[in-house]
Amino acid sequence: MAGASNIGALPASFGFGLINLAFAWPAVWTIDTFGRRGFLLFTFPQMCWTLLAASFCFWIPTSSNAHDGLTAFFIYLFDAVYSPGVREGPVPFTYPAKPATATW
Repeated sequence: MAGASNIGALPASFGFGLINLAFAWPAVWTIDTFGRRGFLLFTFPQMCWTLLAASFCFWIPTSSNAHDGLTAFFIYLFDAVYSPGVREGPVPFTYPAKPATATW
């Protein structure tokens, strides 16, 4: 739907995965510092405006080079704030894996 070719979409998908990894990895250690609520209150508004900006990029004609570039840019920004998010990103899967103190 964004107008990228199959060959052009492959590096964009690879970039999305790299950004996801780069921004999710530090969240594993900082979740205890900032808390789940802090991550949630930061990431949801950021996710909202980045997807809104990406959707506005569809008003740019597909013949322009700015269409693909700006759409990918805002999707990458979305991924950067999505990744450390507690309820959205990979942190829900790592948070329960932390050892809990059990009193049996």
